[in-house]
Amino acid sequence: MHINITKLSIQVETYYILAVNIIPTKPTYTMSAPKELGLCKPTPFHRDRKQISTFIKECKVYLSVNRAIYMTDEAKITFILSYMNDKEVKKWKDTYLRSITDEITEDINFPTYTLFISLLKKHFKAYDRKRQGVYKLLRLRTIQTLQL
Repeated sequence: MHINITKLSIQVETYYILAVNIIPTKPTYTMSAPKELGLCKPTPFHRDRKQISTFIKECKVYLSVNRAIYMTDEAKITFILSYMNDKEVKKWKDTYLRSITDEITEDINFPTYTLFISLLKKHFKAYDRKRQGVYKLLRLRTIQTLQL
């Protein structure tokens, strides 16, 4: 018996159909750090006590515009202190920072922002020279009267 095997070659073309599924996705947002708006920076505070209210108002405006940056009391107080570098004011700032610094750990224990503002107003309040002068004259007159 004789078997004849013939090789049969069949070329098969393959077609692929790509199915495209369009699935709506939520937009992705990248969170970036908030940027500080540099407008209306406060005028540095010098020793002119008449300007303390203006200085505090300017700081409050700046801090409210940049509330995303200065969110904590510590950040707000530090910002305000950074604008207090003139002679008498710097001495007060240095003394104040020493008073709120732990001697052992050297950690700075900031008060509340409200308390800090009240301390600032109290220390740098403008005083009435006329009233002070009249008070001193009356006191001197009283002392002289008592000595007679």
